[in-house]
Amino acid sequence: MNVGGTASTANTATQSPAKTTPQSVPQPSSKSANGSDSVDWNALVEASVAQKKAPAVRLDLKIKENTTEIKAYQKMQGLMQNLASSLKSIRGSDSSLTRNDDIFSKRQAYLTGRGVTNPQSNVVVTATNGADVRTYDLKILKVATAQKVASQSFPDSKTDLNLEGSFSLKLDGAAGAATTIDIKKDMSLAEIAEAINAKKAGTGVSAAVVKVSETESKLILNADKTGKNILMTPVAGANIGQSLGLVAPGGGFANQLQAATDALIELDGVQASRDSNVIDDLVKGVTFSLYKETGAGNSVSVEVAQSLNDINTAIKGLVDSYNAYRTFAISQQQVATGGQVSADAALFGESILRNANAGIAGALSTTINTESMALLGLSYDPNNMLQIDATKLNDALINRLPDVEKILGFQASSSSADVGLLTRGANMPASLSLDIKTDGNGKITSVLADGKADQFVVSGQRIVGAEGTAYAGMTLVFTGKTDTTANLSFSSGIAERLYQSVTQYSDPQNGLIQKVVTEMTAENEGHTKRYNRMMSDVNQFRTRLIKLFSEYQKEIVRAESDLNYLKAILGIKD
Repeated sequence: MNVGGTASTANTATQSPAKTTPQSVPQPSSKSANGSDSVDWNALVEASVAQKKAPAVRLDLKIKENTTEIKAYQKMQGLMQNLASSLKSIRGSDSSLTRNDDIFSKRQAYLTGRGVTNPQSNVVVTATNGADVRTYDLKILKVATAQKVASQSFPDSKTDLNLEGSFSLKLDGAAGAATTIDIKKDMSLAEIAEAINAKKAGTGVSAAVVKVSETESKLILNADKTGKNILMTPVAGANIGQSLGLVAPGGGFANQLQAATDALIELDGVQASRDSNVIDDLVKGVTFSLYKETGAGNSVSVEVAQSLNDINTAIKGLVDSYNAYRTFAISQQQVATGGQVSADAALFGESILRNANAGIAGALSTTINTESMALLGLSYDPNNMLQIDATKLNDALINRLPDVEKILGFQASSSSADVGLLTRGANMPASLSLDIKTDGNGKITSVLADGKADQFVVSGQRIVGAEGTAYAGMTLVFTGKTDTTANLSFSSGIAERLYQSVTQYSDPQNGLIQKVVTEMTAENEGHTKRYNRMMSDVNQFRTRLIKLFSEYQKEIVRAESDLNYLKAILGIKD
């Protein structure tokens, strides 16, 4: 390492300290008689400086080793975060039991036509997470329509109509007052349409000019909502509606192209009507978007079920993210041909990697009621990479979905309908017995967990696991009125256990990897400062040596000059 001059300070702990070019000892201007110029002064300087610099070189090597290790830890952390992300889509949040945000709560509607060849052209059905799993028989007797009315014919759309007045528009039943639209004499049919459209947000009515032929144009009014009639009322001046031929002399629209009608459906034999083709208040969590009548004697079978495609995709995502991490873990265990550790295995022998791998392996070996990951068609290859048997997975999703949910996710049950789990902690017990005492009116006075006090904190009707206990992070809710004993049981499947195991390492704030990276980064920062101080001392030492040796050279040259002078006077020859 050639370092000299003034050392520059590194910007971060992961950068190598700056290097400078060594100075040389000035050589004498003339050769001496006895060959003193044959002394390699620069070699003497460098030998002395190298000895002085040795501790700094060792420190620089440590900085580089730390930097490499930090990068390896950060890569490990990123891969584990990807794995945790794929697991989160399966397990949902810690409160998934009430929020229905796990993959098994997702719903998909499957449509089958009965006398209908393409049911998707009749209706689109969507279901929110947690909607009841069941099958409905749907008949679409009538779709809702929006009112459309036409004016009389005009020669063109650009000629001024010489009409002046105002009218109001709104949809029947709409909240608020009608909106007034002013018409001036110099406005054409197209400009009247523009004036109506400028206020359609308030009226719910839009306008368009239709060119029927080269000599015939009409103004069309469209209700923007189905099942709602257009109300057009003169306000001042000429009766614009009658002048345009929209309104008949006796009232009412003169030329209705399409009437406003409500949708009419029959669901499981029960008829219901709505003024919209989007019906989301008939079945909780299910929305029917109607497009076409099914026809007499025909219907659509609507099966609301768990989304098998999403579950399948989530399991494959888990396998892919695990295998990406496993590839990295294998690379950190490689030994070169000569038996030494591979240069790429920066974390070889590190306990954090070893413990993380053990935790992941333990989670994947989870069994629930004798079932294991083999139920999902998952197995290890010779490198402990996961592989999927697609046929087995599909069979399990179709025929054994409850077992799939148990082996992957988190399950909770309570012997009391008055005690339920809201959120779970990182380390859930297999079982828990709660003795809840009340004042007789539902106010909780005390809670014992497996006979022990101070394990939970009462907050209104919520029972929250106390910090520092095995129940930290757990929240239960009590809806009863009197003293209750509830026996609860919990089971954590592969995804749940794997998530808890992975996040304790990968969490960007409090994870074990982040703590190591933070500590090593701080260590490198200290090393870098120390290295820069040491190199500053080395450079000063070099400067002093160069100055000292230069003085030696001058004295030697002067002495040799005097010696030569004396030899010349005395006639001494070499």
